[in-house]
Amino acid sequence: RRVHGGVHLTYRMGKGNQLPEVEMKDTKIPEFDEFFEKSSDPISSVIEWNNKLDEMVKETRSIGSDIKKESTAGGPPELGKLKIQVQDSVVTVSVEKAGQPVSPKTLDKVTKEYFSMVETKAKLLNKRIKAVQKLSQLENATFKTNAKAPHQLVLAADPAALEQHKKSDVIADLQRSLTKFNDRSDTLAIQLKGPVTLAEAVSALLNSMKEELKKKGQELKVAIEDGMPKIEGIPDSVEDFFPELVARGWELLKQMLDFIKGLKDQVPELQEKLEALINEAKDLPGQLKDAASRANLGAMELLKAGKATSANIKTLSGTPVILKTLSQTLKDTTLEIAGAVTGRVENGKA
Repeated sequence: RRVHGGVHLTYRMGKGNQLPEVEMKDTKIPEFDEFFEKSSDPISSVIEWNNKLDEMVKETRSIGSDIKKESTAGGPPELGKLKIQVQDSVVTVSVEKAGQPVSPKTLDKVTKEYFSMVETKAKLLNKRIKAVQKLSQLENATFKTNAKAPHQLVLAADPAALEQHKKSDVIADLQRSLTKFNDRSDTLAIQLKGPVTLAEAVSALLNSMKEELKKKGQELKVAIEDGMPKIEGIPDSVEDFFPELVARGWELLKQMLDFIKGLKDQVPELQEKLEALINEAKDLPGQLKDAASRANLGAMELLKAGKATSANIKTLSGTPVILKTLSQTLKDTTLEIAGAVTGRVENGKA
């Protein structure tokens, strides 16, 4: 079961918002491993929720940037395009504009910092893949571009060999670095495209929808109900009514609002589950010696079981902090969208 690796969630444009996946460590004590398997379910939910929300926000901002460019007011100028190449398992990143290379030195301060982050993560990936290639049957492991997300990389390797080594620290390190690289590269790509905030993106989308509806003698109705943005007056078949980009943006915004609304009910329930599991986990260290004896573990195996137990408890204990931060992010995201819905957007913020 994949869970987070004690990564603290911080929703800032220059920092990573995606949580990497790792494996709960095996203790080789049946009742302990059963408990940690049970514990991994709510932790996996936190990761999935966080990453899905982050992806939705990024995609909405990207679509919003395109919509602003197509509007009469125009959008922020494009600074260039991110180019990611993999040759002989070595990852390199660069920026191009109109087919010509752009020197990072000529970029503005913020974009330059983002590029530096991506470049640093690429260098770390190059180090990680060499370690992976030393594992049995993974000597040909490399990276390739994600077909669904051109600014992201995926690990290309023999599936059976990866399964064999999935609990290896080497694989865990690479997957963690790969998550961070993809997160930073997505952020950089949006920045190069012409950065817009979530509030600006939603505002641009709604304005375009209002214009299209007005042409057909219809009206977009917006309001705030129980703290959630409410948007009405949308035709059933948006694909036939709005331009493709606007239709796609609306479908994404609708999905995000439904997602946030659903999480507001689920987060408190998950908080209670985590607290109960954490309290139960506090007793495990005191039970370790007897449990290891029942499992017929030797002295060295007992030592390893103790380290695995401590690591798993640490992972479990850190999850409520991440869940609390995610709850705040849900509130902040809702406020940004609400500001755009009610027209209260100044300096890119609601």
